[in-house]
Amino acid sequence: MPDQFKLDGIIWDEPKSTWWEWQDFSELALRDNPEGDYVKYLEDFAAFFSEINAALKALKPDLTIVHFDEACRDDSVVNISATIEHLDFFGTDGKPFPLTKTENIANRDKKVLPHYGERYLQAGRENGLKTMMLVENQRLSREEISRMDATFPQILEMDVDLLLYYYWGFYDEDPEYKMEVIRRHVPRFKGSYFHGNQVDLSTGQAYLGA
Repeated sequence: MPDQFKLDGIIWDEPKSTWWEWQDFSELALRDNPEGDYVKYLEDFAAFFSEINAALKALKPDLTIVHFDEACRDDSVVNISATIEHLDFFGTDGKPFPLTKTENIANRDKKVLPHYGERYLQAGRENGLKTMMLVENQRLSREEISRMDATFPQILEMDVDLLLYYYWGFYDEDPEYKMEVIRRHVPRFKGSYFHGNQVDLSTGQAYLGA
């Protein structure tokens, strides 16, 4: 696959098999884990992806591999997933502002980058990995965009290595306002093309240094 599609990288995006409701209780799985222990299941999950990543790196050593899961996941998922081998980046995705139970179902009120997402960064660094975050800034009302404006600096202060976000649109009430907010904050990100250059933070306009 890496050669056929000339890939530079692969992103493992929220592998759903880490949810306990999706745990494999097949005869084959229970042969290695007869008690159906969830932590053992997660360790097997990590070993499985380690083997896949090793095979991919063998085919293309310079392939960049990213793995991330939802900010609301429990500590076992965070810490065990961070031990997956042959990763380059490890991190999480979530909303850029706090949620309430009425805004989401189950524990999704914890799918928030400030506070809950920081666990992924710590676990990744402890395993020698670069860190990443995907800001879920899609499907926002204008009021939610204003909330993102207030909390975005908290995300930048986490010193993440790779920062991803949704571009224009994606069912926003006011996509132009969203991009105005993004333009003001992204130049502060250390990985930004504009970081270290003179930037008008009110507009995002950059004046590149010598």
